[in-house]
Amino acid sequence: MRIVFMGTPEFALPTLKTIYEKGYNIVGVVCQPDRAGNRGKVEFSPIKKFALEKNLPLFQFASISKEGEQTIKNLKPDVMITAAFGQILRQNIIDIAPIYNVHASILPKYRGAAPINGAIINGEKETGVTIMKTDIGLDTGDILLIKKLKIGAEETAGELTQRVSNLGAEAMVEALELIKTGKAVLKPQDNAKATHFKTMKKEFGLIDFNKSAKELFNFIRGLNPWPGAFYYLNDKLLKVHKARVIDAKDVVENIPHKFIVKCGKKTFLELLEVQPEGKRKMTGEEFLRGNR
Repeated sequence: MRIVFMGTPEFALPTLKTIYEKGYNIVGVVCQPDRAGNRGKVEFSPIKKFALEKNLPLFQFASISKEGEQTIKNLKPDVMITAAFGQILRQNIIDIAPIYNVHASILPKYRGAAPINGAIINGEKETGVTIMKTDIGLDTGDILLIKKLKIGAEETAGELTQRVSNLGAEAMVEALELIKTGKAVLKPQDNAKATHFKTMKKEFGLIDFNKSAKELFNFIRGLNPWPGAFYYLNDKLLKVHKARVIDAKDVVENIPHKFIVKCGKKTFLELLEVQPEGKRKMTGEEFLRGNR
């Protein structure tokens, strides 16, 4: 079975690494073009680094649908796999060979680009991965299999992403075995139950303290590490990396020593780890010592 893999960031790496280690015939790896990182230095994506290390045929297109059609056809794939590739595939690519995508939610919930963030922000207790066959819609394809996992009570988006990416690798290997043996059964999604979570930008992280402490606790961990939650204190940006809900009866006793904020619905949030503009991360107590 000839496989073309498409992916770019760290999330995609466990899937590529696992199918490589399982001995599948990877005839091509496609990732996004190189981009400038810190201080303008060009950085290779995790997928590009792995492909170069293992001497896998590597291709990079600004738009695979516009530039890569003939290249992919020449590879004669039986199956294509996508995991956080970062480009919308047009019909000309979809028609080359069946494409199976690792999506980081239990579809049809949380279609879109930020399913892990959305699940945490909305206070979900469970998420998972879906292996779906790609069609022209946004995460609307038929489902091959789903694997679920529990979300930790204090788990951040970064921590959950790592667990979901590992689960995605496991799920994709299982899916490939079903495809190889002719046992794959596809089920259509129930579009009436579909939910979406919008693509996030940095400004999305602005904290609204009119919301309840529980909502903000989920919001902060759902945006950790990116794009990050923040607000403005005396016109200076203050990032909030970690917080916890504090019981109202404990507030009076703790206020002299803790960074506690009154939120909506008469609830209270303790800011455990913050980062003033241009400075290092510090505990809420450290911050208060210099900002009475």
